Amino acid sequence: MSSFIDQESGPGKIVCCAAGNEGNVDIHAETIVQENQQVCIRFLIPASIDSSSSEWRAELNGWYASSDNIEVAVQSPEGSRTHFQSISDNGYSNKTHHISGAQVQIIMYGPENTDNGEHSFNIEITHDPNSVSITTGNTGTWRLLLNGVAIKHGKVNIWSGETTKGFDVVFTGYGVQDLIKIGSPGAAARAITVGSYTARLSWQDVEKNWQKVGLDLNTVSEFSSPGPLRNGMMKPDVVAPGAMIVSALSSASTCSSMMQVDQFHKVMAGTSMATPFITGLVALLLEKEPQLTPEEIKQRLHSSSFIPGEPVGSFDPKWGFGLINAEKLLIE
Repeated sequence: MSSFIDQESGPGKIVCCAAGNEGNVDIHAETIVQENQQVCIRFLIPASIDSSSSEWRAELNGWYASSDNIEVAVQSPEGSRTHFQSISDNGYSNKTHHISGAQVQIIMYGPENTDNGEHSFNIEITHDPNSVSITTGNTGTWRLLLNGVAIKHGKVNIWSGETTKGFDVVFTGYGVQDLIKIGSPGAAARAITVGSYTARLSWQDVEKNWQKVGLDLNTVSEFSSPGPLRNGMMKPDVVAPGAMIVSALSSASTCSSMMQVDQFHKVMAGTSMATPFITGLVALLLEKEPQLTPEEIKQRLHSSSFIPGEPVGSFDPKWGFGLINAEKLLIE
């Protein structure tokens, strides 16, 4: 999706994307692997997941430099382990392992088979349909094992993928990294990526009761996913009000009375609530100058935003270039 956005964006064609809402979820781990050394990264599959369901899955996605040779294995909470797997000579390796009542698929890609010319691996853990065990041992603390065969750089980044219940699988202990959590499509280089700012904490619901959330007011929302990107690109671009925003209530939507302010409106939070603010401002810019490029609009957004207490032009992984000043953007 990110590649498609970059390809299709251009003069007068601007895409605004949400940064994501994983700011306070440990979906990213980073480590350095030395040659002839094994590194262990722990990840938790919580007991709340029905790991015996055929529809359940846990996913990991890892990346490391094209010059490195790293083997990958997975160990279950019960101590069973897959074999260490490496990339074959054709730049691809796909093997399925059966351990502790789980099916573990490890797919590895060489530089010739990835868009950015680096190594990648995907790990998918599901319930083993051939297992007769009632207590499968699928939940608990799993281990990703990385073995350095030949190393020049050594850095490995791993993300947990989205399961059927959201980001339930998280990293624990060594390697947890609270940065680089913006994924596709927000990772598109030419997209305007928007984080969330908390502009409201309380509201009166449809039953005339006052409700309040436990966020910090007038600062970047804790759930807003931080950058930068793995390649160092500065993301997000800006933040805009994303919590708690009153918006139209769809007739097909269901929500609790606490989140409704009347029969036509509801309160929501998220970077997807912040993004429309910036989308509207971009539309106003294009109304004046229809052929503005993504890069030109980014430059104007960056210079019209601010991080409290920091000089204009400062970047922060959570704030991006700061909270947008709409008046400054449109006047200048």
